[in-house]
Formats: sequence, C-alpha cells, structure tokens
Amino acid sequence: MVRSIVIPHDIRRPARVCELPDLGAFQTAVDGNLEPLEIPTLDVTVYMNEGARREHQPLNVRASALWWYCSAVPTEYPLILGDVVLSGNGQHFDEDGGDVPVLVERFLGTSSILVQATRRGDQRTWLDTMARFDNVFDAAVWCSLFRATMGGASRFRIVGETSGTDLLAGLRASGGELLW
Repeated sequence: MVRSIVIPHDIRRPARVCELPDLGAFQTAVDGNLEPLEIPTLDVTVYMNEGARREHQPLNVRASALWWYCSAVPTEYPLILGDVVLSGNGQHFDEDGGDVPVLVERFLGTSSILVQATRRGDQRTWLDTMARFDNVFDAAVWCSLFRATMGGASRFRIVGETSGTDLLAGLRASGGELLW
C-alpha cells in the first residue's frame, strides 16, 4: 500500500489522500499506463497517463500549478493532462519511499492562503499581497505569474493566512531547489 494523493483534472472533484495497493491501482487512477514526472522540491513523483496527449485528455490545472511553482524550469513540462497521482519518492522526507510526504498532505489541506512578496533590494522583509486564495493550486499559479512578470528582483511565497507560516518552508532545508 502506498499512501498517495489523487488530483483529478476536474476541479469540482477534490484532491484526495488514498492508499493504492499496487501498479494496477495507479493505472486505474490515471486511466492508463504511467508516465512519471519528478518534483524534487516536494519529494514526490507525479504519475500521469502516458497517452494523455495522444488521447487529448483535459488539462489538470492543479497538478500543472504545482509543477510550475516547484520546478526550476517550469516550461520543461508545461502542461499536465488528465487525472494524476502524487506519491513520495523517498529522497528527503519519506525514508520508506512511496508514501506522499506529510508536508504535501498538510499544505493541500490549508484553506486560506496568502501570497507574500519581497521588495526589490530587500529580500528579507515579506509583505502581504492582495492575492488570497482558498487553495494552494491557485496561489501557485499566481506566484508563477508574479515571478514571470517581475523577474528576479522580488521573491514570492505561499503562506497560510491564519498561521502566517510559509507552507513550503521545510522544502528549502531538504536539499531541493530554492523555490523563489
């Protein structure tokens, strides 16, 4: 059994944590053969249907948003299609391998999210933006858009609005890429 997160392409269906017992369960979840995409900063592998492009499956905006936010080169694999499964790859957070890291489960459950930014020339002081979201996926898209628009002069992060803590802060210490 591998503890995983299934992210449907249909945004009306919630992402859910589930136990997948074998390869067949993974293939059923993505509706086809598996194509892996590593996201080292999250210590996860995204499994998608390898035939999704050929079959013209719909865009998975939530999985694509995570890829764009967490990848050093987001355009390397710009669109993720169809339903996907996130599972741990055992490199940093999950020594047993396979299970999705608890950190990922935690930030998927946060319901009030704020995007913060630094000013040009002041990389230490984080300021609230007006960008507030009810899910990490939309916040990730906005961080990606801010970064593309403003370049390297400012940095951006996703924080839980009630806690005020960086939802992905633990990733920087894990050996993954610096997110912003």
